[in-house]
Amino acid sequence: MKKINNSFIIAILFITSNFQLAKATHVAGADITYENVGVDSFLVTVNIFEDCGGAATLGNTITVRFSNTCGLPETNLTFNQTSVSEVSQLCGSEQLNSTCNGGTLPGMLQKVYQRIVVLDACNSWTITWGIANRNATINLDPPGNTYFFAVDATLNSALANDNSSPLFNGQPIPYVCANQLVNYSFGVSELDGDSLVYSFADPLGGSTANPIVLNYQPGYTSQQPIPGIVIDPTTGLITFTPTVLGGFVVVIIVQEFRNGILVGFVKRDIQFVVRSCVNNLPSIFGGEITNLSGDALQTGSYTLEICEGNSFNFDVVYADQDLTDTLTIFSNIASVLPGSVITNTGTNPLTVNISWTAPIGFNTQYNTFSIVTNDGGCPIPGIQSFVYNINLNQSTFISPSNATICINDGVQLNAFGGTSFTWYDLSGNQIIAGNQFSCNNCPNPIVNPSVSSSYIVESNLSSACFNRDTVVITIAALPTAASISANGPTSFCFGNTVILTGNIDGVWSNGDTTAAIAVASSGTYDVTNTNVCASSVSNQIVVTVFPQAITPIITQVGYNLETTAGYISYQWFSNNFPIPNETNLSFTPTASGDYYVLVMDSNGCQAQSAIYNFVGVGMFEGFESSHLIAVPNPSNNFITLQSKSNDHIEGILKVWSMSGGLMYKKSLIKGNQNKIDIEEWTNGLYMIELIGNTKTERFKFIKQ
Repeated sequence: MKKINNSFIIAILFITSNFQLAKATHVAGADITYENVGVDSFLVTVNIFEDCGGAATLGNTITVRFSNTCGLPETNLTFNQTSVSEVSQLCGSEQLNSTCNGGTLPGMLQKVYQRIVVLDACNSWTITWGIANRNATINLDPPGNTYFFAVDATLNSALANDNSSPLFNGQPIPYVCANQLVNYSFGVSELDGDSLVYSFADPLGGSTANPIVLNYQPGYTSQQPIPGIVIDPTTGLITFTPTVLGGFVVVIIVQEFRNGILVGFVKRDIQFVVRSCVNNLPSIFGGEITNLSGDALQTGSYTLEICEGNSFNFDVVYADQDLTDTLTIFSNIASVLPGSVITNTGTNPLTVNISWTAPIGFNTQYNTFSIVTNDGGCPIPGIQSFVYNINLNQSTFISPSNATICINDGVQLNAFGGTSFTWYDLSGNQIIAGNQFSCNNCPNPIVNPSVSSSYIVESNLSSACFNRDTVVITIAALPTAASISANGPTSFCFGNTVILTGNIDGVWSNGDTTAAIAVASSGTYDVTNTNVCASSVSNQIVVTVFPQAITPIITQVGYNLETTAGYISYQWFSNNFPIPNETNLSFTPTASGDYYVLVMDSNGCQAQSAIYNFVGVGMFEGFESSHLIAVPNPSNNFITLQSKSNDHIEGILKVWSMSGGLMYKKSLIKGNQNKIDIEEWTNGLYMIELIGNTKTERFKFIKQ
């Protein structure tokens, strides 16, 4: 069973003695706070204010005691120092002259010690730290002596295991002026929104084994540690006029209530140092709310009342009778009223403008912020505190404020702000409970409208704030299907693309979300549009990508060039130009040169062969006749030999194959043409030879 743990340090140190002794240290004040950082886990912080005029300083660790009345073990744990900063109430130019820096002006250090602890559920955890030396004071008995110093805090982790304590933000060890009216605020912020109650408490000291209440001198008590001092139980503002010089111990306790039940308290034990001043403090008669605009109601000089969702804007003016003083301010408003805006104008008088809009559902019960004015006097500036209380009244609202649902789906509405609720339609008719509205006069109906509908809730809140709210329930329509199209053919050869367009806020079937896609592979393509209720699919486009055509190969057979069979078309090229009418599987070149063939397969895809360098050889290379022709050339059945000038043709006519075979022979006498049947001959190149009386002529023709 876990009792108490720490997330940073594995070993738990049990110390039977009580508090560490550092007998020459002078502690002027301290407080213990805690912040919830997880289930049953708390970051505990001990703030210690050390007088630099003491003879020694606190070390890097302190021991903090955890006790309870739940029967769990009492444990002392070591806390590590996490920061040290000077908090001397000195003007900027005199900081280096404080006792913290070897000077003579009063100096004060704030030392912070922290550790995360895990606590079992218990309604009476008490966290205590103490040390042997308290600063000398006027009001403790006997006066001018030093005592043990102790401070404590409590936590009810059984009831509020997620609680974070109030935090102190005010000047820790304030120096005040004799015979001048003092307003002082501890600058408390409360992150959980619990309600707080302020009062004076007894100082602790005595034996470290058993801290006891210290006695006051006659004329002083825990409720009157300074004669005439008063504390506002709601805001924590302290007011008094000191008349005696010296240090006065004042302890306040801040009790934290959640729904009327005490969940813990924190204390701050500090000294007010009363001194004789030439400087006048900033005037306490000022700082009232003025120039109020917006929706808030002013209920006092420093108090407003506002409803959730409303806004305010107001000015406050601070002044100092020392006209050469320059006023500045410090405020904890940012942590109390998130989103507030504060701006300054002027220096003395100083005008501060404050504006804020209260968020809907801002459920904090503590909306008190302080503004501390500083007159910049040297060496010790004067300060005054002004506290403003913003009373936030709840308004009625619905969560969710609007909703989109699918047909036949339901959504639960939750009304807040009030204890009784009635639901109406937009016409003002009270809704009858049924299948589409589960209940009336309830805060959390389940609604299931068949069409988009609006509902109004009215609560029993005072009409000073909004006691009505409206919610719109929208029935989501099915998403519109896209219409997609292609910018060209959807069947094509490998290496090409087609652009598909038409996507609007949808997803292509290949996962793309762009308006258009370039498709280079086969598949079925569409677009899907989706909303909270359903999906719709566009028309489909089928893309077919044919494989690349097989590259043809040219081979030479005799004086013929042949290529791969199986294509639906052929086109032969010579020196990169197409050869007219050469569209067959084979081709007989008539001259040497570079040749290739372009083919097309049954899918319409083309391929080109490698270039073939043909070199013509044999007895017919280059023969041409000057006046004889054979027509047609090429031919596949008959050729006719005739004179270009229609002269007589005489002589011995021979036709030779490329291999040298005699294919035809005939004597010609006084004719001007001769027809030769070549239908049965093999395709290829042939030479015609005419041997006349005076010359012999030769030329070629092609049988195909």
